[in-house]
Amino acid sequence: MKKILEILQKLSQTGKWKWVLHYRDSRRLKENARLYPKAKEKTDLLNKCKEDGLLDILPYHECDLVSRQEPNYLQCLCHQQVQNISFRYPVFVTDSETDGVFEKNGILTMTVNSFLMGLLSKTIYGFT
Repeated sequence: MKKILEILQKLSQTGKWKWVLHYRDSRRLKENARLYPKAKEKTDLLNKCKEDGLLDILPYHECDLVSRQEPNYLQCLCHQQVQNISFRYPVFVTDSETDGVFEKNGILTMTVNSFLMGLLSKTIYGFT
């Protein structure tokens, strides 16, 4: 998380980059922060990101319903693209296989490692 924050800070110097987190995930981290020191550390880092303008928590919406086992990320991200037209290059960072369905909808999909390594090796967006 710290490495992603560092990269977003550098990218934000040349353009508008934001880390967008589901309300559900934010709530889960806050709940765990009361019990686990590592979760508290993550929550503190996310709060710092919010203060710095690098992180937005999505408002509560359909993906956050307790009755859902897992959100429909494709539907949600497509909806977010329409809602936030100023964010032109959505990157979905996940460790799940997506079978190219996100890419067909204009959403770049990467694992955490490929996101970090791609940006660190200067192969994406001319990052320096």
